[in-house]
Amino acid sequence: YERILDTLRRWQTEIGFSSAAEGADILFLEALQELGVESNIVLPHPPELFIQTSVARGGGANADGVKRFERALENARQVTVLSDSVGDELTYHFTGIVMAGMATLRSSQLHGRLRGLTVWDVVAGNDAGTGEPMPMTPKALQGFGYAGEPVCSGRQKIISMLFADAVGFSKLVESQIPVFVERFLGGVRTVMDRQTHAPLTCNTWGDGLFFTFDSVAQASDFALDLSDFVNSGNWASDGLPAEMSLRIALHAGPAFEVLDPVTRLRCFNGSHVSRAARMEPVTPPGYVYCSEAHAALVALENNAAYHCEFVGNLPFAKNYGVFPAYSLKRRAVVGVGPA
Repeated sequence: YERILDTLRRWQTEIGFSSAAEGADILFLEALQELGVESNIVLPHPPELFIQTSVARGGGANADGVKRFERALENARQVTVLSDSVGDELTYHFTGIVMAGMATLRSSQLHGRLRGLTVWDVVAGNDAGTGEPMPMTPKALQGFGYAGEPVCSGRQKIISMLFADAVGFSKLVESQIPVFVERFLGGVRTVMDRQTHAPLTCNTWGDGLFFTFDSVAQASDFALDLSDFVNSGNWASDGLPAEMSLRIALHAGPAFEVLDPVTRLRCFNGSHVSRAARMEPVTPPGYVYCSEAHAALVALENNAAYHCEFVGNLPFAKNYGVFPAYSLKRRAVVGVGPA
């Protein structure tokens, strides 16, 4: 504990991000809080489940550990829960890269220096070891395994998801439907064909679009190109409502890759897909909004073409709670979208 405390003091640490498992995580959070430093906690699933999996493991009594965990959560500035249920090891991997991305995002917003601290027992076996603080550079943080290729565990993959909805579709009369399919959806296909990487899956239903991608870079590129296509269109000249627009929402997370027994097509499903779908209805027309997880991975990839700006905590559709929303924009465009 003293080594962690001394390191944080020497670094003049102002903000910290960590999970909250028993052991080094809790020691790190306690050191931050002793120094009066802002702490932010990222959990793979809700606290009551996290206690069972990572604080009081094995069903044994660990009242002191639980109290320290609860105290760390109470003192944290923000507690981010990435999923509603317990997953496999991929869920913990995803938590690690999102946490690193959130720290990267916050560091870039404040123009601060980002440093990582790993407590590592360098002696193998059952003998006592020495805990050594191990600094990590922002470049090293990109080694968590999310760099375009999804990390697989069983039938799950970390993917990026895009949901979109055509604003103005409900105002179409019957004779305009074929025009919408040809001009609007045909244009979507053209944008898709121009991408360097094809989506993993794509689906449409009426005015809705659902795409999945291998990485946030691929999803972000497609989303911005798609938004440009729709926002620049002269839809009235095509015989469609002039106000035709598109709401686009992006999210990233583990999802199950399955073969749909009805359509016999590859698809992805799971709680993160549902979360992405509930983001789209509250996205303003003409904008690309994304979740904090997606924004964190964008920051971790350090893509110079675009960035994410925080726009506020928005309610999910269907009373699903609230989520921190970010606006994805090309770096040449300045300003924040409507909250």
